[in-house]
Amino acid sequence: MGSLALLTDKQLKERPLDNALTTDSLEKIMADYVHFVPKENDYGGYPAFGLGPYCMSKLAVNALTRVLQRDFNQDKSREDLSVNSCYPGYTVTGLTNQRGTHTAEEAAKTSVYLALLGSRVQDANGFETDIPRGQLVRDRRVLDWVNSEGCMKFSDIPKFDAKT
Repeated sequence: MGSLALLTDKQLKERPLDNALTTDSLEKIMADYVHFVPKENDYGGYPAFGLGPYCMSKLAVNALTRVLQRDFNQDKSREDLSVNSCYPGYTVTGLTNQRGTHTAEEAAKTSVYLALLGSRVQDANGFETDIPRGQLVRDRRVLDWVNSEGCMKFSDIPKFDAKT
């Protein structure tokens, strides 16, 4: 849901990937979104779904993760620091009306994995690899949020009646 693939405007897609992106410029991107969205039915390249604000917030978290990791990488005395975002999956919670593909316990495994990273880890296939840095991670696997690989699509969400 936090994929750049949700943005249909090429210039909008480029902004979060700018190597000069800062927390201030990311805040400006989100402010632009907040000010633009209420305008009629023209979404201007932003997500046009009912969950558009949620999707944009996840996109911002993914972009912020890259910015923070880039900043940490400049401090050579702290090479032990890594910043990643976690995609727990479509989780059975009150927010999803108790529907989903993951239990809360299963979803928590990715957060625990990221919290306990050492300098080398085993990936989802059992191979030793460098730890992820500035990435979106699910099930011990780095996801490509730029091209939407591995991100949940709205078609994956079962339809349900809010009364049930």
